[in-house]
Amino acid sequence: MSLFAQIAGFDEALGTGMTSPTSSLGGLGGPLLGSFLPLIAGLLAVMIIVFIVIYVYLALAFKKIGTKAGLQNPNVSWIFTPLVSVFEISKMHWWPWPVLFIGLLLSQLLIFVSPIAFAIIYALIAIVFTVMCIIWHWKTFEAVGRPGWWILIPVILGIVGILVALASPIAGFIIMIIGFIAYLVLVGLAAWGTGKSKPAPRSKKS
Repeated sequence: MSLFAQIAGFDEALGTGMTSPTSSLGGLGGPLLGSFLPLIAGLLAVMIIVFIVIYVYLALAFKKIGTKAGLQNPNVSWIFTPLVSVFEISKMHWWPWPVLFIGLLLSQLLIFVSPIAFAIIYALIAIVFTVMCIIWHWKTFEAVGRPGWWILIPVILGIVGILVALASPIAGFIIMIIGFIAYLVLVGLAAWGTGKSKPAPRSKKS
């Protein structure tokens, strides 16, 4: 029997009785994938809607806070909410921004040379910028007559959530969500609650 005849016979056997592994997987994976696609699309739609709602809420809240604090252009809250707003209201020096961009650029270059150096620089940038964000929020809350230590509540809950997540990811995630909700509530109180506003003191720029 020639080689072509053998191939033809093998193909005929596959067509009549035998099934290939890929065809079996395709028959099983098709319905499963089809059943999960609507769920994945629904979750994505919910996430996008939640993100937009939170973004608009924070933009409106920090616009109100900026107005109460005497910010010249409170509409800046719509840009990179809420970092630009809290930075402007705190009236602190601008040096963290170039440090952030230069550090991120340097870390991206080092990722191909030394992953350890990349991780160290990235961690240092994250720590420095987190500390500065806490200070900016502290001064922002004080600028509208609210306790600056309010910002420590979501920060502490976030740290606790990360530590708990090492033992129980679900419990840690829930704690971090509670911390974020606390942040949203405190920002809302600072924006629309009653409080004696006072302009944040301008620090000396070096």
